[in-house]
Amino acid sequence: MLRRGPRAVGVVTASSGVAVVIPCYDQQAQLDLVLAALELQTLPLDQLEVVVADDGSAVPPVLGDRPYPVRLLRQPDAGFRAAAARHLGAGATSAPVLCFLDADTVPEPDYLRRLAAVVHDGPRGTLAVGRRRHADLAGWTPQRLRPWREGDAPAPPLLDEPAWLREGYARTQDLRAADDRSYRFVISAVMALPRELYDAAGGFDPGFVGYGGEDWDLAHRCWLAGADLRHVPEAVAWHDGPDLAGRAGEGARAVKDRETLHLATVLTDPLARGHGLVWAHPETVVELRGAPDPGSLAATVAALLRDSDAGVWCVDLVALPAPLEHDPRIHVGHPDPESLRRCRHQVVVHGPVGLDAPLRALVGQGPADYGDDGRLLVQVRATRQLARGETAAAVRAAGAGGIRPLDDRATLEARWAGWA
Repeated sequence: MLRRGPRAVGVVTASSGVAVVIPCYDQQAQLDLVLAALELQTLPLDQLEVVVADDGSAVPPVLGDRPYPVRLLRQPDAGFRAAAARHLGAGATSAPVLCFLDADTVPEPDYLRRLAAVVHDGPRGTLAVGRRRHADLAGWTPQRLRPWREGDAPAPPLLDEPAWLREGYARTQDLRAADDRSYRFVISAVMALPRELYDAAGGFDPGFVGYGGEDWDLAHRCWLAGADLRHVPEAVAWHDGPDLAGRAGEGARAVKDRETLHLATVLTDPLARGHGLVWAHPETVVELRGAPDPGSLAATVAALLRDSDAGVWCVDLVALPAPLEHDPRIHVGHPDPESLRRCRHQVVVHGPVGLDAPLRALVGQGPADYGDDGRLLVQVRATRQLARGETAAAVRAAGAGGIRPLDDRATLEARWAGWA
């Protein structure tokens, strides 16, 4: 069966409860600004709750008395674990809308109202991202916020915004024309989504340690789960300081490379992981049906894995022939939930086949059912389309996809040597 993943999100209905999750680490002064800015929101405060998730600060942050419910959660200091802190905070609230806001990112008064207004759009919900502007907020206090926002005091010194992000939003019409690589324009510092979508996608991955990448990972999984993406430029929050590329002395290239390497283990976009390495979660999940003899099995999985980022699950086998146990891309049983959440393509193979071209070329031709003499051989689907219930596919002859039923009279030696 081609699968929608561990849990397909249903139609989302509007609701008024918004939880703001704020990860922090030794940022008392910055956190004070954010908590004060939330008091100025145009979203009614009786619809708001705040969860501060502390990432192991030496001294617990002080939250103060607020006109909205606010609570503190803490996790041990085990490195930079913003993803784990966000996930901890999200798990502590049942609010139907989750908004993630960094402790150094100060929202304007309309910020929450504008983001919450769009997250229920679309059949599977919307992952919305606001506009993150940059300013030098050194020395600012909560008392200066209201005069600034009301125009009675000067604004803080402006810093440059990342051009690539601005250009990406323009090119995708504020993500209304998003594609399967637009996850790169989602930043968790200014992000909101329905709780149901967050759960369906699996939430932030606590395995991220170090700066960055967890937002792209979650956005990619939300996209595969069938969600829409949306940039809301009117939902503005001010980041205290420059973007990573503008931070002198922090080794931006080394930080970015560490982020990329970890992302490659979980994000199945070929642009995010290159070619030639084997990862735990493949771009394409293949379910191989039936119980082929060892020779036919070896020939089939070799054809499916050749020059492709794929994993093969032999759903009707209880054990692999011993020589195949050493290949980490070959499994018995059904695909695991995380691989289904993260893969971009799903393929079902009904019995032993050979391929004239790599599997990645076949999935690149789009969803299709391939058959031969009235027999279904291979089904190809995109995970996002499955999640959205879009199961229609072209019907093509097996030869059009370079698919060949294996001759069960040929030996494995003859197949691999080219004699068959």
